[in-house]
Amino acid sequence: MSRKDLQPLCLVQTWQWKGSEVFFDPYYDRLFPAKRSVLDCLRVVILAELIRRSYGGEKWHEFDKSFKFKNRALWHVLRYVNDSLNGFEWSRRIVALKETGVAEYPRSQRKFRRITSAYFELLYTAWHKSKLYTEGFERYLTSPTARKDARRMFAPRLRRLDKATARLFQDSMSTV
Repeated sequence: MSRKDLQPLCLVQTWQWKGSEVFFDPYYDRLFPAKRSVLDCLRVVILAELIRRSYGGEKWHEFDKSFKFKNRALWHVLRYVNDSLNGFEWSRRIVALKETGVAEYPRSQRKFRRITSAYFELLYTAWHKSKLYTEGFERYLTSPTARKDARRMFAPRLRRLDKATARLFQDSMSTV
């Protein structure tokens, strides 16, 4: 896909995600600032698509379908991945990866699946250790404490995953 093809997709996808402001309440604007360039918007759409492809309907922990937890947690994982690839240069690179199809390589997808799986596991563990555990994962993942809990409990592991994410995308860029 070229950038021309992706721009309308970006606008449609952003419009579709508008309902997520309810999901995050007053934190939506801080998580997804309105002053985004087209490349920044495309970066978020592409990363969300890659994360969604990293899981499916398989059984995961106590969930009969992994997407029940991971669809809710996707926004947090997207934030972690997006933050580890911050800046205009990364936006340009990620769009280029999508345009060239490098992001579709099985080797890249396997590595990215491992990274996103680790993020999901940390969020799952944080939920189990939180005070909101008895209220369910949906309540926990929509609370402002979810991100803080994960950072507080797993800061070193999150930093390693951030570095692994940046390294994976940097290595993928060398093939473009």
